[in-house]
Amino acid sequence: MDRPRWTRPEAGMHTVRTKKMFKVQQQAEGNLLYSAYPTITLIRHRCKDKVAVYLGKNVFLTLDNFGSSLLPLRIPRSMAVQKAEVTCAHFSTDVIILFVVDGKIFIYNYKDKTWNQASGVHHTVSHVSGDTCCFKGSSFCLEITNKLFAYFRGDQLANTVVYFSTNGGFSFQILVDERQRHLTGTVEGIFHFHSLSQIGVFTFRNQSAVFIYSDHPLNRSWGQFFEQHEQLDIIQSPGQRGFLIFWNQTSLFVSPNVGQFVDTVQLQEGQTIVLDSLTNNNITIHSIALNENELGVLTREDHLYYGSQGYLRTVVIQVELLEGPLEKEMYTIDMNSKLDLSAQIIPRPRESPVPLVMVSNPHSLGVQASMVEFGTTFDGNSKYKLEIQLKQQHLLGRADGNFTTISMKRNAISALTVDIADKEISCVDLKPLSTLISIGCDLKKKITVQNKISACAMGILDPVDLQGNYSYIIEKWWNGLMHEIVDAEYVLMEVNGLFTYSYSLTAATAGCKSQPQNWTTVLAATDNSEFKSWDRENYVSCHEWSEDRPLLWPDVQYQILGGRTNNRVIFDQRNGIYVFSLSVVDPHYSYCHLDTVFSVFVYGALPLPLFPPELVILLLTTTMLLSVGLVYTTPKLLATERGHHFKRFWSRLCRGCIWYCSCPWLQRNFQRWLQTRRVKFQREAKQQSEATGQMETERSTDTLQLSGTKRHTDTKGYTDIQEWPQTQTKPRRRSSDHHVPTPP
Repeated sequence: MDRPRWTRPEAGMHTVRTKKMFKVQQQAEGNLLYSAYPTITLIRHRCKDKVAVYLGKNVFLTLDNFGSSLLPLRIPRSMAVQKAEVTCAHFSTDVIILFVVDGKIFIYNYKDKTWNQASGVHHTVSHVSGDTCCFKGSSFCLEITNKLFAYFRGDQLANTVVYFSTNGGFSFQILVDERQRHLTGTVEGIFHFHSLSQIGVFTFRNQSAVFIYSDHPLNRSWGQFFEQHEQLDIIQSPGQRGFLIFWNQTSLFVSPNVGQFVDTVQLQEGQTIVLDSLTNNNITIHSIALNENELGVLTREDHLYYGSQGYLRTVVIQVELLEGPLEKEMYTIDMNSKLDLSAQIIPRPRESPVPLVMVSNPHSLGVQASMVEFGTTFDGNSKYKLEIQLKQQHLLGRADGNFTTISMKRNAISALTVDIADKEISCVDLKPLSTLISIGCDLKKKITVQNKISACAMGILDPVDLQGNYSYIIEKWWNGLMHEIVDAEYVLMEVNGLFTYSYSLTAATAGCKSQPQNWTTVLAATDNSEFKSWDRENYVSCHEWSEDRPLLWPDVQYQILGGRTNNRVIFDQRNGIYVFSLSVVDPHYSYCHLDTVFSVFVYGALPLPLFPPELVILLLTTTMLLSVGLVYTTPKLLATERGHHFKRFWSRLCRGCIWYCSCPWLQRNFQRWLQTRRVKFQREAKQQSEATGQMETERSTDTLQLSGTKRHTDTKGYTDIQEWPQTQTKPRRRSSDHHVPTPP
């Protein structure tokens, strides 16, 4: 890597007045904001070219690139700041600017012109740091913009309180890191380097500056130490490529890989090197401006320097064309996937280009590139095609385990840059191609469940065979097209709370080496305030030995389906519809949370028998044998003397029952009991009628006016005697009334 090269412009500086007047809108009363530092700072919005904040003796916000007159910004008195001193300004999401005023963080919506104070910050802070992603329509890009840090610059690293936000600065939480207490030095900056999937802390110690990183493998060592005696401002280059600019009035350093290597900047005029370093060479820097590929430095000596963010330099090469489908595009590589890209290079005649294909996060993303010549232009220039293949570094198999990230299950980000080594610096500079690669979930993927066979297709009509052969497949779709059959571990949950099903395998038969998870253990480990499903983030395989989860209960059901086992769902004797939620839990299949819902209709299940089938068969067989035996032996037994005794016994028993049923005494007592019940019922009906005050309607039967006893005698000599009140409706004869024969 060579130091970036800078050139001195031919023309000097001129002051120009436009003599234009613009209308401005009056602002509400409040305290005038001003910068806490003597130098002027211009902060531009990364995604909106015409939006910028000017920090000086006053603070100005322009929405048209200073094309109109502006009034200085004021903070309302309701915000209750003692000093309207601004130490930091940061563009957050959409139309939000974060200002650090008097040690507090305030949110300014420049569209609605409203102020609010960020919540969760209870200590004095001086700076807010973050990055801005400008790819539209990407939730992944919005997540980058929303991640912010807040801290007090210059405080001791072991004692400083660091806040972080995941919603663009509206609220903050304290970042707790046990390693922080053991670190020495002062905090000069905290940054989330998304292009390296690292959090970097820039610190001063013993008149040297260095970056400390958070995650494997960079947390085992620090960045490059470089000598520095004064505070440095750090600017992250747009585009998440990993370029950093360190500067103050007397020093200027650059790093192409987020502080792992830091170098000074050369100054050259044409092909002649004027200064080997701009640092400590009687040059006073006034301000710095930069974009994704270019830098500009304005000095107090009235000089403007232009620079390009380059990499290698041996000799100068002139290139006419460098193009490819990388600019302003964002790509995604899911688990076990690859990405093929290409670029076209056309150098000047008799030039041999040296392409540079670089990734900012080689610990997670591996790259392979090759260049082939595939023709010439009309001018005779050779055309080259650069073919690039990107895969996860873990899958290439070329990197050492200490170089790659600690786990390929973790999402990562990397910038891909295609450039030409040693290309010249000119007025029309050939910009490198750059894009962001997300090693994570591809949102175009989804899964569905399809029935694999049916009774009609297989010709299976036997219920037992049909139950044993029913199965389904899980299909993965990408961008509306069926991509592959899912062969990964997944789990099921009946959404209506039915548990009338079980699994065919146990922990022992599934070959588990440690205690497997199940829905009971997963839900027990979840916070009760928020339901968390069983997914790839909390899944732990039982096929690997673990001291924390020994196999104590090998007979429990194994509730994971798919993958290396042939586990199945067994339904109980229940007809109905089961609605299942399916979630893929294999962490090495995809970074996405792949889930879907499907239903299964179970029918033809016979009800469970009350008695065991063996007992029923035994009883039926015994009954049939006894019946056949009686049919055969009964006629023979009746012809014997014992048979005659048996017939006389049943004949006497039948005559006794008939005489007992026709006994006059028994019939009279039964008749009196019936008569008593009729009289009681009629009295209750009369009392109820008088209580309600309703007149009894005339019935279909005649009303009898009797007093005393009424006798009815029919032609057979039977008499029915009843006692009635004087005015009473003649009762209907019931089927239970019987005529008692009068003895002669």
